[in-house]
Amino acid sequence: MDRVRARFVFEELARHELSDMEGVLRSTEERKTEAWKLPGLNDRFSLLRRAEMLLKTYSHRAAVHPTVARLYSKGRTRADRPTVED
Repeated sequence: MDRVRARFVFEELARHELSDMEGVLRSTEERKTEAWKLPGLNDRFSLLRRAEMLLKTYSHRAAVHPTVARLYSKGRTRADRPTVED
């Protein structure tokens, strides 16, 4: 029972964290170089590593958090990345 409860807690934390990332990215108009500053992270790579880890562990959450998934999913091609025109 404890493992089930722990799994639920970790997934809920991931859901909240991805929701926060989604909101931060929207508020900065998807500028990753600005987004890491709002939650008080040390650098932009901290946000990158955290987003990649959460999306890898909870891949089913990508559909609920499309901005985070589009900007931080591993395996995306250069064509998937946002451009200046976007």
